[in-house]
Amino acid sequence: MFESLVEAVEQALLGFDPAAVPLCSAESAWVELDRIERLAAGAKIRLAGRVEEGEGWKRAGRRSAADHLSLLSGSTVGTAIGMLATSRRLVSLPIAAAAVADGSLSATKANSIADAATAAPEEQAALVAAAAQESVSELKERCGRVKAAADKDPDATYRRLHAARSLCHRK
Repeated sequence: MFESLVEAVEQALLGFDPAAVPLCSAESAWVELDRIERLAAGAKIRLAGRVEEGEGWKRAGRRSAADHLSLLSGSTVGTAIGMLATSRRLVSLPIAAAAVADGSLSATKANSIADAATAAPEEQAALVAAAAQESVSELKERCGRVKAAADKDPDATYRRLHAARSLCHRK
């Protein structure tokens, strides 16, 4: 399905020599490559759920879809778990999904927004707009505030988190 696209990208980038890029063009070239990366990452995020549904990971003998995706991509299982969670969440978040599809959001920002917007779907447009202006850490803080404000029973959340805490001391 993507063979010709992969071939075109390979052909364009295999002989790429950063030293041949004029210094005055280096930043714009970097921005263009970043855009390509975001578009591809957005497509991967949106496709991850379908990979999980296809259950090829079971046929491959992997423990989970996340385990399989981490092997295929050379990433951590935690990164793959986040990608799968984001993929599932975007199904019900059309504004965030569109921003992922058009490359407006990095994978990191998409993950934070999808998590917060799942708790407060009415905030997804504001979060996507903020993502264009804020750093990852600023956006994560904003998303945390959105999730906290959407919490119907913060006392119960506190009790649940407190009860789940533990300390393991090993010698």
